[in-house]
Amino acid sequence: MAACCHFASLSSRLLPRLCYSNNSVFYCNRFLSRLAEQSKLANSDLLDESQGKSKVLEALSSTVVMESKHAELLHDYILDLQLLPLDDKDMIDFKNARKAGEDTAAYIIQRCRKYLPLRTMNPYNPNLLSRGSGKKVRTNIAGLRRLILKENVHRMGKMYDRLIEKGVQIPLTVQNEILELYAFKGIGSSKKSAEFVSVMEHIKEGSDKDIKTESTDNEGNNFMEGLAKQLARMHTDANSVKQISWSKSNRAEVFFSEMKQKDGRSYSAIITGALKFKEYKRAWELFKEMRQNKLQGTTAAYNALLRSISFKIIPPKRWLAVEQLLNHMQDEPAVSPDLTTFVTLLKLAVHSNQSKEKIARIIREMKASNVEPSLAIFESLLKASRGESTVAYEIIDTLENSNFKKWELQHPDDLKFMTTIMQAAAKLNDANLAIRIYKLADDNWQFVQNDKDFLSAFFSTICNNLEPQEIWTYYNNVVPKHLALRGHNGFNIIAMILRNAQRYNEPDYVMNMWNEIQKYRMVLSDKLCSALFLALKMSVKDRKSANTCRLVATECFYAMQRMSNPVSVTSFLLGEMIRLNVICGELDEAWKLVNKRADYKVQLNFVALQSLFIGSVAAADPLATKRICRSISGAGYYLPDTAINKMQNQVNFSDTELENIKSLFNLSKENGATDFTLKLATD
Repeated sequence: MAACCHFASLSSRLLPRLCYSNNSVFYCNRFLSRLAEQSKLANSDLLDESQGKSKVLEALSSTVVMESKHAELLHDYILDLQLLPLDDKDMIDFKNARKAGEDTAAYIIQRCRKYLPLRTMNPYNPNLLSRGSGKKVRTNIAGLRRLILKENVHRMGKMYDRLIEKGVQIPLTVQNEILELYAFKGIGSSKKSAEFVSVMEHIKEGSDKDIKTESTDNEGNNFMEGLAKQLARMHTDANSVKQISWSKSNRAEVFFSEMKQKDGRSYSAIITGALKFKEYKRAWELFKEMRQNKLQGTTAAYNALLRSISFKIIPPKRWLAVEQLLNHMQDEPAVSPDLTTFVTLLKLAVHSNQSKEKIARIIREMKASNVEPSLAIFESLLKASRGESTVAYEIIDTLENSNFKKWELQHPDDLKFMTTIMQAAAKLNDANLAIRIYKLADDNWQFVQNDKDFLSAFFSTICNNLEPQEIWTYYNNVVPKHLALRGHNGFNIIAMILRNAQRYNEPDYVMNMWNEIQKYRMVLSDKLCSALFLALKMSVKDRKSANTCRLVATECFYAMQRMSNPVSVTSFLLGEMIRLNVICGELDEAWKLVNKRADYKVQLNFVALQSLFIGSVAAADPLATKRICRSISGAGYYLPDTAINKMQNQVNFSDTELENIKSLFNLSKENGATDFTLKLATD
């Protein structure tokens, strides 16, 4: 019953999605048809009155919002701009449909309770509901702090106002907690512009007025006139939906200005809030005001100001600003730096191209402050070393000798370390270092933020230095444990392993990679097919390896044409297919591919011409040899007489046929053709 009553109350404020009563179909068809166009329900049974009330009510039951224990959620709803009334007729339909919705809700309550069984809310996380504990929050300081801990800005603000009205003195510590919550949670990004809100309020006011009294035609015209103006501004202004930025009129700034007593924590809260919204100028103004009042900020505020130096100050003056800020931290009462402070200092030192002595001074200061280093510190040191192998080895030695498995995430930049040091190993082309890094990461994969870049750098290093058998061992350890090959994911790693197999002339590993491509249904892109065929080209050592390569190439060649987006057949791919067929003695298959070149819209490259010529002559096939001779001539080559005589010894042409072939090549030679045998010698 509660759910149905809630639906009835919402029907006066929400545009009706689905509604049905004895007189409602006529009024609701206009709105239903609009909604059906967007959700592809134009031909739905909902629009067919002959289906009866039960069909419509079953669909309607799924749209009813259950009574929520979270009172604030009842006021959060979204209207579909496509369903807003745009003219007087739409406004009449809107009012009639709303009335029909009320009648439908009443009908459901009375007749169709079986479609809306009462259920209790069972949230995934009860703490998300403001009344999840079942205890009422009392209006006192303890209750206010409880709302602050729950980060309930709306209720906290109301309770604070009630306490002030009662004359309750709010401690400064509680005021600072409220200010911190306002600075971080009290304002933010909003996707509703002021014009959008005004339109919604306009509609709500008009709806409430219609509920109390029937509006006249003049009132409807005035309503539609104002609504049309608001909608026109919304649709013509491309920037009507903007992100709210920091301003002196927001809740944090207003609360800060109303505070009668302020300390360093108060200033720190408003400074970090302004910096969160990238209002650097305002943050530094507040910092200057704080120093003039002889107050000291918190470590978090100084860390935020240090990070803002990269955005606010030009590079030549950055380190000077850093030193000035550090001097302020040392003023009484001194502020103790933490891990974030030293990570930010090292990053600024690297970006400012500071000397190694200053970087070493930061490290000494960190040790003197009893701050334990994290992976973020090592990551900054790696960047500061600019690729020195000694630094990378010292860091890995330190991590291997320490109890690395007990490390916890201490700074967001900790996640960048593994990728950074693996990329350093790739630049050094040091496979031993890369393997040691991988073994550390294998047991602590939670520290690998970008696994694609990490694994690409790892395989790039080992594929340049190790043999295929060792590469295959590491590949089986990585896939699918740390990398899921799917779609285009993992293409770089597959290409690296194929190049490694090509370098060592190992067709079996090429076959293995082709099986992996099929197993994980990777997308056969142009680059992947080219890398596979290039590896096959260099892997042919004997007849057995040629048969293996031909099998893989044939499967890939026809699979890439069966895809939804077929890979275009290039001269290289077609030439390699012809070459492998000729080597394996499948001359007929090679000529079938030649016959299909018009469908592929490619020309025969030199590899295809060479393979077909050698295969036709070796088979002593006069027809095939004459045909390839015409193709050689058409491609801009000619055969000298010595080559023609050798060909004659194999094929044994008639005198007339031999004369025609010589005439063909002589004509090509006169037209500036290239000697085919010279090209053979160079290849």
